[in-house]
Amino acid sequence: MHYLRYRINFRFKIIIIFLVFLLISSFSVGFYSFYHARETVRQSQRESMAELVNLITMNIDIRISSLNRQMTQGATSLLVKNYVRDLPMQANESFREYYEAMLQAFGYVHAIYIIQGDRLYEPSNDTTQQLTAEQAKAFIEGATKYGESVHWEGALDPLGSEDLPIHVVRAYRGIFLEDNRVPDAVLVLELEPREFDGILLSNVTAFPRQYRMIVDRDNRLIDANKRMVDSLFNEIIARFDEGEQSFDINADGNNYYVQGQYDGLTGWRTFSIQDVASIFPSGTALIQTILVFTAISITLSSIVVIFTSLTITRPIKRLSDAMNDFRLGFFDTRLNPKGSDEMGQLMKSFNFMADEIDRLIKEVYIVEMAHQQAEI
Repeated sequence: MHYLRYRINFRFKIIIIFLVFLLISSFSVGFYSFYHARETVRQSQRESMAELVNLITMNIDIRISSLNRQMTQGATSLLVKNYVRDLPMQANESFREYYEAMLQAFGYVHAIYIIQGDRLYEPSNDTTQQLTAEQAKAFIEGATKYGESVHWEGALDPLGSEDLPIHVVRAYRGIFLEDNRVPDAVLVLELEPREFDGILLSNVTAFPRQYRMIVDRDNRLIDANKRMVDSLFNEIIARFDEGEQSFDINADGNNYYVQGQYDGLTGWRTFSIQDVASIFPSGTALIQTILVFTAISITLSSIVVIFTSLTITRPIKRLSDAMNDFRLGFFDTRLNPKGSDEMGQLMKSFNFMADEIDRLIKEVYIVEMAHQQAEI
């Protein structure tokens, strides 16, 4: 290393120093630009996700409030109350028409039931089913507890067909024939999960691989725009239950950003989950562009530096050669300075020094010759 330090010429040292500086500067600027652009996009997406989750929650509340009004209207309808009074008699034609109108009004309805005692009635076909004692008790106690309010349970197996490979979103409200606290019957609404597809705003997204889902208070999935692996779902729920609403998570080798929000009206939770890599998908291409740009810049700069360095090193080489000739006894060696910069001034100083040395040598020579003549 010590040997190389002296063997490398001055011009090559200048080139190496400049290229190293250029390389460090290019990578520093490129990395900062990439990092800043990526973080800006990610922060913007996180803010958008927070706004989106809040919008979804608001839309849920609007839809649930509308369904609550319809449930209350149905439970307090004179036709429904008369039907309950006449049970277990079959429904009359007026009630059937009203019931069909309710089915149309509620949207994506799986079924509307009326529970009295331990019997489950479906007026559309005058069928009835036996509920278990636990089921009947739960509905009566729940309707008593919530009174004239509608209670939303969340995602459950459909009543009377638990063996079907589907789930429904269930709500119920008490039917009170008299002014008492215990309901005489319970109106039950079961909706298909696709009732909430539009609320998830699946068409509002600027990035791929974004998950949106609604989860009930018992951590059952109500609806989602796409399925995710159970391990990711369970970890998201666990983190949210710990009090975190926005957080980063790693699952299956992928990083995700999660934004969640609690819905006070239903007790449900709304989530938006974004694969972090897909937020800035052009990152790899940008890095490649930075590397190509850096390589081109270094190549072009090297050419410029090589030619520029000649204007610095060539005069130094001429000065070095002149000094070496002077050392060998060629006292008439002189330089032809071009320009008035520092190098030109240095060459003029060399010429002045050479003239003075040459003059002194000649004076000494004359004195010496005179002294020799005097001795003769």
